Amino acid sequence: MMGLEDLQHFYHRIGQSAVISEGGLWLNETRLSLMTIPGVLPLRPSRMEVQRLLRQSGKMAAVFGCGFETGRVVDSFWVRDRDYGLHSLQRQFRQQVKAAQQVCICRPVDWGEMAALALPVNRETFRRRGRGRTSMTEPDLWLKYCHAAAALPGYEVMGCFVQGELAAYMVTWVHEGVCFGLHMFWSDAYRAAHPTHALYYETVRERMVRPGIEAMTVGRQSIPAMTSVDRFKGHAGFVREPCRVGIVLHPAWSWLLANPLCVRGLRALRLRAEPHRPGLKNLEVFEVASETRLV
Repeated sequence: MMGLEDLQHFYHRIGQSAVISEGGLWLNETRLSLMTIPGVLPLRPSRMEVQRLLRQSGKMAAVFGCGFETGRVVDSFWVRDRDYGLHSLQRQFRQQVKAAQQVCICRPVDWGEMAALALPVNRETFRRRGRGRTSMTEPDLWLKYCHAAAALPGYEVMGCFVQGELAAYMVTWVHEGVCFGLHMFWSDAYRAAHPTHALYYETVRERMVRPGIEAMTVGRQSIPAMTSVDRFKGHAGFVREPCRVGIVLHPAWSWLLANPLCVRGLRALRLRAEPHRPGLKNLEVFEVASETRLV
């Protein structure tokens, strides 16, 4: 638990709610949901405790790695091969890495540098994702974030530079022999140089030769899944391993799951409307919640 307590303290220092419960760290990750981090860690919570967390936070749903035989089976993405190299990559990805290596330089970046360099990349990434002001997009808050990150053991950055400018970076955290890829941010301005390809490859290669690291993961599929992101991870040499994800709704919304016809109706609406209204893909949350049975 010590590593999770360190991570919890980090989130508290940057002003974000983080609660350790049932062996996991629960964050107010989005406007509507609680999520555990790292998301691949399997938890065995009680329904009563998850609902307590939802009441406390006011969120609509809690999403967590599930250690029970319930919820939905999804893919997680792992590298366990200590000889990871160019041979580990899908052919086209390997070609893009080789091209990127001609113009990109990947290296560790300390948090003091990040405070000065990363704001433009952060802002562009959050703009692309349709999100507004965060602790990573405002100068004072970002400086606070970097100071807190520098004090967190195992919380590191690999940056990719093009013509001396930070084009992309990945944040990793090491816990109990596993390197977790937690965040990746990149700038559209350098897309043609394939900095994300170089960054993935060089980060994994550098981490996997460390004596204390047995594996690296970049998480699991989201609900709903992002097919292009999952494909990118696979092409980067990450192997798909099955894991389970559970979702519990706030008691105020759980009535939706009481009627199977309601769940089937939501599914039909999602499938029928997806091409025209992609936002309705998020209705899949209710389907997974109906498949998650906790005591």
